[in-house]
Amino acid sequence: MSSEMNRNRDTAAYANRPAWHGIGVTLDGAPTSGLMIEAARLGWDVVPAPLHAETVPLVPLGVDAIEAALQSPTDGPIGGEPHTPELVKVGTHKALRRNDTGALLGVVGDGYEIVQNREVFDLLDSLESAVGGPVRYESAFTMQGGKGVCVVARLPGSDTIAPGDDVHRYCLAYFRHDGGGSVELAISMVRPVCMNTIQMALAEASANSERFRVRHTTNAKRNLERAVSVIRDGLSLYDGSVAKAREMAARPMTREDLFDFITRVYPVAEGASAAVKTRTSKVQKDAVKRYAQSPTNNLDSMRGTLWAAVNAVTEQVDHGPVARLRGDDKRDRAEQAFRRRMLGGSGAQLKADAWRVASEMIGAA
Repeated sequence: MSSEMNRNRDTAAYANRPAWHGIGVTLDGAPTSGLMIEAARLGWDVVPAPLHAETVPLVPLGVDAIEAALQSPTDGPIGGEPHTPELVKVGTHKALRRNDTGALLGVVGDGYEIVQNREVFDLLDSLESAVGGPVRYESAFTMQGGKGVCVVARLPGSDTIAPGDDVHRYCLAYFRHDGGGSVELAISMVRPVCMNTIQMALAEASANSERFRVRHTTNAKRNLERAVSVIRDGLSLYDGSVAKAREMAARPMTREDLFDFITRVYPVAEGASAAVKTRTSKVQKDAVKRYAQSPTNNLDSMRGTLWAAVNAVTEQVDHGPVARLRGDDKRDRAEQAFRRRMLGGSGAQLKADAWRVASEMIGAA
């Protein structure tokens, strides 16, 4: 599935609300790191294993032997008796395995430093003094059998954008054990439960300069320890994002403003075909309908504002037509493919575009 999760090989745990894909268990209350590690079955470690290559020694051949072999081809070896293959250790690389199942996760360079699941939980636990309250966990899960892992901490408190519209602070840690990518840390309003929502959270954090990376080099663990202060700085940037969202909630929209917002978030490329123009128009109209009719956007504190327009895009990505299309016929499949392109695959880019356009609009006011 597009979440990169499989119920037969991946494990997950979520606080209070299950994920849309139905994988994993749901815990009541505010789980601690120990409870989340146990429930999500993330207590295993990554262990290095040596790599070996099979080699066959070369047999020196003279010109006469080669010419004779070419003139009288046989199925046997050229130039002498066969040699037994040898196993030679590859000193420049190593394999990574799970210590519970033995599953191979990836092959990495010898300078790659492993970051264990528990070490990431320890890092997030250590934020307690920085955020002024207990750190509790919202979700934790594996992808591709443990090649990817995501841990999401819910930080204390919540922020009110407009009366009746509260958002929570999450600190996301996304990392891989197959040699792909860095340890990603981000402050976000998005609650990740799969790869799609990880991408949404990271895109939002990137748009607001609240995303940080730690490479798996020999200094990885030292740099992770430094990340606490970086995340503290990130929280101040997050406060700036909340302030910006409040500005959006206080910014009324005229009909012309709404048209400007929608056409900039869902642009039509110059020279686009009639079919593309028609389908883009349908997506635009769906967003306008959500802006005008969504129960959330019709709160007295949000109705008719720029924040309602941003939320209409978010709602379309999270709960819109893409989720309902099942590809039952060619028309549905074509529509689904188009909308997925329009929504940036997972929708992450579209959300980022909506935030960017709204930020530009309040900046120009």
